[in-house]
Amino acid sequence: MTARPPGSARLFRAACLAHATTPAFARRVAEASAVIAAMRAAGRRPYVAVSGGKDSAVALHLVRAQVPEAPAVHSDDEWLLPETEAYLATIPGLVRLARRRQHADWFTAWAAGRPAVLPPGTEWIERLEHDSAMGTWARAHGCDTAVIGLRAEEAGHRRVHLAQGPLCRWVAARGMWHAYPLAWWRTRDVWAYLLSRGVPYNAAYDRMRALGWAERDQRIGPFAVEAVVAQGQLARLREGWPAVFAAFAARYPEARGYA
Repeated sequence: MTARPPGSARLFRAACLAHATTPAFARRVAEASAVIAAMRAAGRRPYVAVSGGKDSAVALHLVRAQVPEAPAVHSDDEWLLPETEAYLATIPGLVRLARRRQHADWFTAWAAGRPAVLPPGTEWIERLEHDSAMGTWARAHGCDTAVIGLRAEEAGHRRVHLAQGPLCRWVAARGMWHAYPLAWWRTRDVWAYLLSRGVPYNAAYDRMRALGWAERDQRIGPFAVEAVVAQGQLARLREGWPAVFAAFAARYPEARGYA
């Protein structure tokens, strides 16, 4: 992996800001805002699922433009990049949830169960069968709709899912409404929005971009999800954050086999 020349960041920013002036981008923003407006008109009480990534940063900004009181909810997977921690600290009223969650055969977040001291602002969720931490929390706090920054561009199965119905739909398996305002956005739309509006985002992306990583490899989330760990995720973690990788591998030695 070769680092990009210093001018690349400036060129990237200039290209994103130029895209933000186009009619195509304006349509994307209008369509996303319309999804949120329709959800609001239907009387939905939303929360925004915040991963710490760029898509949820846009979704949160769009939602709070119309529903300022909408909660931002983050599912804490115990191991986070330092930039993710710093970014989450910038979000007003963020709710952090923790629960035991298996990501790979050898990696389970909060494997030891509820610690004596949780990170500041974190709530422990005893997961109910067939429910998520966010779903459990949302129902307890009167929210009936999850706003999710899911985009069709990211994967074929997401494209199929998003094409199967309206962008605010009832999801029986979750027992909640789901809204997908960014369904048809491209990556350049996301960055155009963040940079043109001055929306805070996770600085880990700047580091990944400086290292020359492709957009598809710039992931924010659990360190070792079974579906992507074989695709070099841990090798990239070791390259970009060697100290963080060393701490993770000390706890989970199996990680070294993927890096």
